[in-house]
Amino acid sequence: MARSTLTGLNGAFFILVAVVLALVPVPIGRNGPFFWAMNAAVVGVLAFVYAGLAVNRPDRVRLQLREFFWPALLGSIPFIW
Repeated sequence: MARSTLTGLNGAFFILVAVVLALVPVPIGRNGPFFWAMNAAVVGVLAFVYAGLAVNRPDRVRLQLREFFWPALLGSIPFIW
């Protein structure tokens, strides 16, 4: 079985997400909006970078856009509301 070129990318981003999750309680449990915003920004940037790198790989992610229709529709309800 041929190894996907996304394997290394997946491993690197798994480590980055694990580090972000490990650093979440660093502000000593302070539950302030600034820290929530920073965590959301870091995770959002990681997601956009991962998506941008995955799209440029020769063996792209094997999901089709039509598979995301219902989850995207359901996820957009709170934003529309």
